[in-house]
Amino acid sequence: MLLAKRRWLLGFAGVMGLMVGGAASGEMIVEEVFDDYGDVSEMGPTWSGVSTMSFVDDGLGGKALLMKGDASNESKQNTTVKEFSKSWKASAWNELVLTARIYDDGGSSKRSTIGLRSYASYPYPLFEVGRYNGVSGSDYCVRMSNTSICSSTKWYGLDGMDAKKGWHEIEARFTFDQLVVKLDYLGDGEVDGVFELELDASVWEGTNGFTQMSLGGPSNLSSASDGLCFDEVRFQSVAVPEPVVGWMMGLGGLFLLRRRG
Repeated sequence: MLLAKRRWLLGFAGVMGLMVGGAASGEMIVEEVFDDYGDVSEMGPTWSGVSTMSFVDDGLGGKALLMKGDASNESKQNTTVKEFSKSWKASAWNELVLTARIYDDGGSSKRSTIGLRSYASYPYPLFEVGRYNGVSGSDYCVRMSNTSICSSTKWYGLDGMDAKKGWHEIEARFTFDQLVVKLDYLGDGEVDGVFELELDASVWEGTNGFTQMSLGGPSNLSSASDGLCFDEVRFQSVAVPEPVVGWMMGLGGLFLLRRRG
């Protein structure tokens, strides 16, 4: 019985230690609207420079970044990358949220995405969302993996989401055990497509988390067709709502009551 009580206490201490050590707090990791750059040459060293990038009108009086396709993307010819100052993982206290506006001309056979990834060491997580032409029934697709960055990594389609000309809005929300991606055609406030994927804990445990963002061609894939325009790209850590934290505190209280009993 004494041993059982000690285990309860250790469990409670572990929960409380995790809550204190990982206290909920939000932070803007990337906020990019491209309006402050005179031309694309000024994007470095914040973003890596590639030959296929250019600025276009964002439809709101500012700039958006156009990443054209390039068949030689095996050497990252049409992908620009921004490195983070540290790695980021979803946890019990913080979610990771990616939002962006994308302009699509509605063309076919297109491969162009927003990506979150890490090259630090194996294994490393990989996430990409945007246009991909290898999934039947959908032109807008998602890729999520915790194993490697390679052409064989599985893609998932947003069912019935055909290519449409115009500015669209994308949101991807990562929790410790789930990924939810939403697509809003034409940015009218109506969610037109949703993709949900349960995440194994190994996506975050034993990996370096996300250490960089990419815009343009998907990792390790060529993309000769025209690409997408990107604007209002934001990636942030968001504190888990208080009721969830309160539930964890209540669980801690049960540990104490069990000990007293």
